[in-house]
Amino acid sequence: EYMGERENFINLMWTPESRALRHIFAAERAASKIPDVPEDTVKREIKSVAVIGAGTMGGGIAMNFLNAGVPVKMLEMKQEALDKGLGIIRKNYESQVKRGKLKQDKYEQRMGLLSTTLSYDDLKDADLV
Repeated sequence: EYMGERENFINLMWTPESRALRHIFAAERAASKIPDVPEDTVKREIKSVAVIGAGTMGGGIAMNFLNAGVPVKMLEMKQEALDKGLGIIRKNYESQVKRGKLKQDKYEQRMGLLSTTLSYDDLKDADLV
C-alpha cells in the first residue's frame, strides 16, 4: 500500500496544478522582497482609496478594496459613466448574493463604503489613488 501512495504522490507532483501551486508559493515570497526597500521601512496605513475611472478596471479595483473593507471614492468625468460603473458593481455584487456567495448584509456594507464624485478635489484626502 505504501508503494501505491508513493506512486500517486509522484504522479501528482508533476501535474500542471502542482507546478502552478509551487510557482505561486515562490512568487509570493519573491514579491514581498523588494531589493531597494529596507526591511525596516514603515508601512503606511490605507484607510481610504480613490479610484479614477468607473470602467472595467476601475470597477474591479474598487471592488477589491470594498471587499477588504476599505472605503472607496470613485471619480468619473461624466455622470452617465459614473452611473454605468456603479450599476455594474451593483450587478456583480447582486449576482454573488443570488448565488449564495455573498450575504445581503455584506453586500449592503460594501456598497455603503462606495461613494462617487465628478471632481478631482474630492480625492484629496485619499491615502491611495
